[in-house]
Amino acid sequence: MKQASYDKSSVQSIFEFAMRLTGSSLSQMVSLPEGVANKRNRGDLGTLVEKYYFEHVPPTNLGPDFPDAKLELKTTGLVRDKSGRFRAKERLVLTMINYEVIASEKWENSYFLKKCRLMLILFYLFNKDIPVQDRKFVSNPLIYSMPKHDELVIKRDWEIIHQKVLDGRAHELSEGDTFYLGACRKGSGGEDEKLQKQPFSKEPAKSRAFSFKQSYVNQLLTSHMEGETTLGITKSLDFESATALRFEPYIGKSVNEISVAMNFHKKNSK
Repeated sequence: MKQASYDKSSVQSIFEFAMRLTGSSLSQMVSLPEGVANKRNRGDLGTLVEKYYFEHVPPTNLGPDFPDAKLELKTTGLVRDKSGRFRAKERLVLTMINYEVIASEKWENSYFLKKCRLMLILFYLFNKDIPVQDRKFVSNPLIYSMPKHDELVIKRDWEIIHQKVLDGRAHELSEGDTFYLGACRKGSGGEDEKLQKQPFSKEPAKSRAFSFKQSYVNQLLTSHMEGETTLGITKSLDFESATALRFEPYIGKSVNEISVAMNFHKKNSK
């Protein structure tokens, strides 16, 4: 199918162009080279979409994919839960963590913020038995502009990761350190994995990437598809306080009582 033109400097134009993918797969929208169309292909769908649908080569620096629009492009897989609702298959990997670069940054001028503050996220239905180019985009794209209430949490998560690098403890980074923004493993694993240098320690560190945790992606997805509200974090209400308020009605109740209150009660269940 012949592609319409779009303006690479316009977020609206890129979004409208991406909308044409909804309900279709990449292979239905463009003619792919024989090697790409091979059924055994297990390549990264985001890379294929960028190259063959948008006909765009992103810059090799630490900036966003569409620099003139200050817009990053991401694709992420969805699965259906038992109720038939869509859920994120996994975390959303954003960009590699460069230990040398992040050590000299502040949040306000960080390459992470520059790259990921504004993103176009495409959602496709994951099926391991279907080649990536044949997986359908099952929702309209999402323009993610980092909400102020979420940025407070993400900023603190970034600062936790940043401080560990400054302390020479990049080798101790864990996804359990943070709430929304994780430092996920990106190396091959095993004894042959190539470790990375870190600036304030002789101890080599495993390769890691910034990622939005699966729970946060689900929160974005729910808001996008169903219009549900966010957790309610504000400048005067931090993550822990907002979480405490959400759980307050259930404190002191038994699992049985909570399941009844949430209309999730099943007799004889564990």
